[in-house]
Amino acid sequence: MMGTVQEIAFAFSYSAKRQYHFKLAMMESETAQEKMKKRDKLRTLCETRWSSRPDALFTFKSSFDVVVDALAELELNSDSKARAFRCSILKFEFIVALVAAESILQYVVPLSKMLQRIDNDLVTAAKESRVVIDTLTELRTRDEAWDKLYTDATKLAETFDVQPTMPRLTGRQTHRSNVPAADPKEYWKLSLFYPFLDHLLSELETRLVYPSDRFSAQYLVPSNLHKLNPEIEANLFVPFASDISDEMAALQESELSRWKTKWQGQDDIPDSICETLRHANTDLYPNISVALTVLLTMPISSATAERSFSAMRRIKNYMRSTMNEERLSGLALMHIHRDFAIDVDAVLKKFASDGNRRIALAFSY
Repeated sequence: MMGTVQEIAFAFSYSAKRQYHFKLAMMESETAQEKMKKRDKLRTLCETRWSSRPDALFTFKSSFDVVVDALAELELNSDSKARAFRCSILKFEFIVALVAAESILQYVVPLSKMLQRIDNDLVTAAKESRVVIDTLTELRTRDEAWDKLYTDATKLAETFDVQPTMPRLTGRQTHRSNVPAADPKEYWKLSLFYPFLDHLLSELETRLVYPSDRFSAQYLVPSNLHKLNPEIEANLFVPFASDISDEMAALQESELSRWKTKWQGQDDIPDSICETLRHANTDLYPNISVALTVLLTMPISSATAERSFSAMRRIKNYMRSTMNEERLSGLALMHIHRDFAIDVDAVLKKFASDGNRRIALAFSY
């Protein structure tokens, strides 16, 4: 389903003729215009920006009748791919997958956008991930949630005379989901709804909630001190042994006791790593300071690296193909950290103090 949505979205985006027919069909459908919320074209799926996937599915689902009408018109105008696209989306297995995936991924959109921010840490990400995990777990246990999704899928299918179906079950077929079910509703619940939710829950658990042994330093945050137990305390500083000297290691037990006593009875206590690190004096709590610093520098996503690649692509274009490394690095820093104020007068004085910068040119007559 994802591949079909991507292929059709690209087909409309990179063809003026197809985009023209799409806009004509959109102008004739007031319902689609209202659902699209001022969008006038399909969104494509981005490989690296996961928050765009729910948006792409939302635009495709909202303009489903427009896409079908546009493809039908293109088919009459001898478009070689229009018929194949139209047949691929007018199947119940595509429609039910589109409706279910679009609805479920909406729960992950706020978390995806939050993880792209540069001021996040693993503790905050884990807390928000736990909220999403609990929400999806509760959604999985409610039968009425699937009932609503299946009803929406059947209503959308009935608009185009598509009947609810399920694949034929056979004992010899091993290359597809042979889920025993009495009707299509139960089949798609067992083969689509549950596996998709289980996959999301598993990824959130392994990637953000329990990423590594160093994540145990989260219990040093004052709001999490009540979760400390003897087993966690015994192995709390083990992952940071390479960053802690032997002299500092001898103070771990007393330092941890003083740290817990420090926050007892206080009402206003930090709940993030950044705030906690400000209270962890390096002279009084050297081991805790090291552990929190290492945990704070652990990235929660690849958004920052992706932004760096995007910045380099904007800077080193075809007009600057011969740029040297020093100039590229300088321009990249100025572009990425453009929120820093630059003293123009200081820059001019710096260039002026470097001496004569004129190039001696030789002219021949």
